[in-house]
Amino acid sequence: MPTVNTRNNVLQSLATIEETPNEFDHDEGSTELKLPALQQKTSSSSATSSSSSSSNDGLDQEKILQIQTELRDFQAALHSSPSAFLTEMNSLVRASFPTFYEFIAILQQQPAFDKTGFLQEIAKTKTTLYTPRGVTITDPKQVARYFTVESAGRRKPHELIYQAATSKIFEKTSVIESLTCSNGLIRPGLNAKASMKDCSFEISLKNGKPHFVAECFLNVTIPCSRRVGKSASRWTVVGVIAEVFFCPCDETLLVELLHLSPAKEFSERQMRAVAKECVRRSN
Repeated sequence: MPTVNTRNNVLQSLATIEETPNEFDHDEGSTELKLPALQQKTSSSSATSSSSSSSNDGLDQEKILQIQTELRDFQAALHSSPSAFLTEMNSLVRASFPTFYEFIAILQQQPAFDKTGFLQEIAKTKTTLYTPRGVTITDPKQVARYFTVESAGRRKPHELIYQAATSKIFEKTSVIESLTCSNGLIRPGLNAKASMKDCSFEISLKNGKPHFVAECFLNVTIPCSRRVGKSASRWTVVGVIAEVFFCPCDETLLVELLHLSPAKEFSERQMRAVAKECVRRSN
């Protein structure tokens, strides 16, 4: 709602004021001005501004109560039947993630394969590599060495697999978006964020069907309050284990939420703090 520009009203009033005889002050030489018009308009502006402020406060209170109700309903559904909630969420995820060919197009639209970036990714992520001969390699340095030797050849039969092997696959397959959008896991749309806490990769090149599996623990949080001079702290709502399976030979791309781990239910006081922060951000 637009606020009243009191300063402009005051300036306009001053422009119309004329000096009048001092009717009540009998001291000779007095130069005091009586400003009845200004006082009246300022009083009117203040009343209008106060009314506008009260109206805004009322709207904010309505929004806060609405968000509290939505959050309360969301918590009840999540905690009463996590398995049913998980089934519903997987339906939403499957409806939003790309098809196999769309995912291939996403990979091909990227710049040339970043070998250095891939090596950095597997160095910080628990990675298991199964070679075509069935050898299992888990040491990051050995995985990097195998990749370096293979990529040095002319043929690069597994480059799509290596391109997909990144934690960003959870963004490219819309998993994070499905968790934090308005009709996703956090239904009230409370400025939710999903941060990756732990990821593991499985790259299998054996049996003539090379494929890649990424499993990740995602921590979903919402802002709860704001301290002066500091950013808002965040509370965990739920932990999610998500998995992506990619097999170019079978033209298969599968995305699934394997498990939901609800955090402790918020108290009424905490829910109000979340709602107030949400309204503050929307204003």
